[in-house]
Amino acid sequence: MQNLFYLTNEQRAIRDLARDIARERIAPRAAHVDETGEYPREQLAALAKQGLMGLHIPEQYGGSAAGALAFCLAAEEVAWACASTSTIFLVQNLGGYPILFAGTDEQKRRYLQRSPPRFHSQSPARAPTPPPSPARPCARVIGTSSTDRRCG
Repeated sequence: MQNLFYLTNEQRAIRDLARDIARERIAPRAAHVDETGEYPREQLAALAKQGLMGLHIPEQYGGSAAGALAFCLAAEEVAWACASTSTIFLVQNLGGYPILFAGTDEQKRRYLQRSPPRFHSQSPARAPTPPPSPARPCARVIGTSSTDRRCG
């Protein structure tokens, strides 16, 4: 297969982390979410716990500044596992784009800053990314030296 574009090591690591979460934590509950209409709190919390919420948000506002392509790669993996969960993942993250592009500094600080993960249907578009820790593999990928770019 020919690569039409090249991914950085960071982007590959984010994609692989999202793939692992999608297959291990999201896909097994996808049918239940679809059949019951239950909000996928646990699945979204798993994504947040690993630092995948707010991939496109700059670090100064609480995100990981991995960029839009990394976000799209993660969203694609989540969508493979569960359309419902991916829709919510996309909407919660994409809600920050208008603020990033057209918001004032005060609006960016107010609406994009880190906040405790709150996953319910009324939650605002935020980037609930806890600070880096050994328990969050993606934290070791984003903002680390080129010799330590790995997830997991």
